[in-house]
Amino acid sequence: MAPEGTVGAIVGPGVVDRLGSDPTPRLARVEVSDPDAEAHGLACGGWAEVLVHPASWLPPLGEVAGRRVPFVLTTVVGDDGPVAPIAIEVDPLVRPGVTVRDGVHRQAFVPRPRFVVVGDGPLVDELGSLGTWLDVEVDTGDVTGLGPLDGVLVLTHDHERATPVLASAFGAGVGYVAALGSRATQHERVERLRAVGVDARRLFGPAGLDLGSRSVRETALSILAEWLAVTRGRSGAHLAAGDGPING
Repeated sequence: MAPEGTVGAIVGPGVVDRLGSDPTPRLARVEVSDPDAEAHGLACGGWAEVLVHPASWLPPLGEVAGRRVPFVLTTVVGDDGPVAPIAIEVDPLVRPGVTVRDGVHRQAFVPRPRFVVVGDGPLVDELGSLGTWLDVEVDTGDVTGLGPLDGVLVLTHDHERATPVLASAFGAGVGYVAALGSRATQHERVERLRAVGVDARRLFGPAGLDLGSRSVRETALSILAEWLAVTRGRSGAHLAAGDGPING
């Protein structure tokens, strides 16, 4: 069992099978074998405390998850066992995982980020390659349904195509909205957005951090690095220049 306040791990079928068929809402203590533990990234086996309750107690998680915002499933465990959990939408900067403190179990769910690229060319392929490495879904699909952890990057210089896409991204509350192109092109983009009533002060253009990029791959790296910094509330500055936490 994880100590209070620490992050736990999701256990697999091997542990669930040992819970038996008792439907009573409860906290159950079960043994975790070394293979089960190693399969979920733990160093060795031991004991786990598992929260058991009827599936009917769960709130409509699909509806909450569909909004692509992080949420926490909170369950209070009293002397008579657990109480039906509730889902609470939380700040986008929450970390996924499980915490247990003072009889309150909280499991944070964070959607896998999506990064939509509008346009084509070699940069799309490099963004896709780096996205796979970062476990980020990079695609050229629709920008609807995105949330505060997601990103939209416009590559096209066709303002008639770009303006409605950018306006839609801002309207949906996308966390990172950016565009490639010269500073003159960015000025034109901003003016066109203002003309349709969109506050474009959050537009990152030219997109990317100042890494001195000299290749398409380095440009992709600078853009994804900026997206990570923005959606995680960080400045993108040198770690050595600050005194805060170094991890997200």
